[in-house]
Amino acid sequence: MKGHFFHHFSRPADQRQALMRALTTQLIKHDKITTTIQKAKQLRTFIDKMITLAKRNTPHAHNQIKSYVYELEVAEKAIKTFPKRFAERQGGYTSIERSALNRKGDNAIMATITLLDLDKAPAFEMKSKKQPKPTDKLEELYDALEKQGVNPEELGKNAEQQEQAEQTKQ
Repeated sequence: MKGHFFHHFSRPADQRQALMRALTTQLIKHDKITTTIQKAKQLRTFIDKMITLAKRNTPHAHNQIKSYVYELEVAEKAIKTFPKRFAERQGGYTSIERSALNRKGDNAIMATITLLDLDKAPAFEMKSKKQPKPTDKLEELYDALEKQGVNPEELGKNAEQQEQAEQTKQ
């Protein structure tokens, strides 16, 4: 029997795999994403595999999930919430709805893929990664320089300007 079992999306194999891993990660993270209808249909098979692995609830299955998704928190969400959320389902974990409007630019048919049984999902909070503000880093640097006895404003001046500044102070 000859035929294709998946769409190639005009990409090499490694880029196709990275695309599906990224879409899988984002769908698990947000429970709902919008993409092209062909990608959504292809993504459905990968999501079903991840949910089936989560429902097995074995260390090996957990390691397989962690190695596939890009974010560790997303893997933890899948491992902790999917067995309870999809306990009564034997398959068909997603819903694909075609969008009314096609994508602007290339007129691609868009669809929204959603994980079902959201009301049965146990609460899971994603930890936010708070980035320090650049001003905080600058203030820390200025404080460290002042402790060493260096004036931060004079660091950018060259030697001649520093000498002139010292002479004017005297």
